[in-house]
Amino acid sequence: MKTAIWVIVNCKSLAEAQTIGEAVVAKRLAACFDVWLRQASGYFWPPRSGQLERGQGTTLVLTTTPTRVRAIERVVKQLHSDQVPFFGSVRVGHLSRAYANWLRHELREHGHDKETGSNKAPDR
Repeated sequence: MKTAIWVIVNCKSLAEAQTIGEAVVAKRLAACFDVWLRQASGYFWPPRSGQLERGQGTTLVLTTTPTRVRAIERVVKQLHSDQVPFFGSVRVGHLSRAYANWLRHELREHGHDKETGSNKAPDR
């Protein structure tokens, strides 16, 4: 595995980001999460209304592999308070060997990959 995926989710609060992050990591869909504070955001809401809403919140970043992104999206949809939460992903390349090994190890449970059903590590 030479790449990882950062799943990015904008959340309304630190508590919401932590709840989602902890649920995803507990299911071994991501190896870890970070929460970044957003000082300001702006968006049209309701859609096509022309009304600019302003807010603050957090950005949740989950470190995972490509095979787990859809499963993470399902968890986010279940737990997120927004009707249309931002959910996206970015490929992160050139991982150090030590980090890639740690990521692979954390996303396996007793040598068995829960997401793919394989006994091999995903995304080598």
